[in-house]
Amino acid sequence: KFSLDCLRCVGACGLAPVIMIGEKVYGRLQAADIKNILDELE
Repeated sequence: KFSLDCLRCVGACGLAPVIMIGEKVYGRLQAADIKNILDELE
């Protein structure tokens, strides 16, 4: 369902660390946040 890719810049340095899913940027994340976001999308 998901793929992981490293990007150089998504234009959201002030929100780092970030992930981008589709066109939506999720910022100021911790490891647990990523699991919760992915669980909500399944």
